[in-house]
Amino acid sequence: SNKNLYDACRKSLEIRGDDGTGWSIAWKINLWAAFGDGNHSFEVFKNQMLYTESENMDVGKFNNAGTTGVHGGVYANLFDAHPPFQIDGNFGAANGIMQWFLQCKDDIIYILPALPDDILNGKIEGIVAKGNIKLSIEWKNGVCTNISAASLISQDAVFNIDGEIINVNFNAGE
Repeated sequence: SNKNLYDACRKSLEIRGDDGTGWSIAWKINLWAAFGDGNHSFEVFKNQMLYTESENMDVGKFNNAGTTGVHGGVYANLFDAHPPFQIDGNFGAANGIMQWFLQCKDDIIYILPALPDDILNGKIEGIVAKGNIKLSIEWKNGVCTNISAASLISQDAVFNIDGEIINVNFNAGE
């Protein structure tokens, strides 16, 4: 069943732990967000942001770089610390953050599906959902309080906002 597969995937992720190389940590940020566990995703994100001392780091000579310790993290310049450097960790972590606020699956646009408790109040502008629907979202105490959406094309969209299903018919430019 899907529940058995879900439970097995989640257990596998738990067994792997929350540390790793930069790209591995980025994957874990995304996977925990996909499970709807924003708090765990946020904790893994903290691992991604751990300062990592670089050894033999010469500007323009990344092939000589190594890291002190075994975890990923970031160098002082915020580059992903997977010796010498992998953009996957930076881009992947950014995508995981976006998944706290917005997920598109099964033709439904989920608003704040994995919001961590550490960001119970906030606003994000210009995030783009499937169908090129541009959104601005505000929330207070973890609940969506204001949302605006615009589409350059005519299309129908289904939103899940705090468990409420909302069908929207966009006219081009609306």
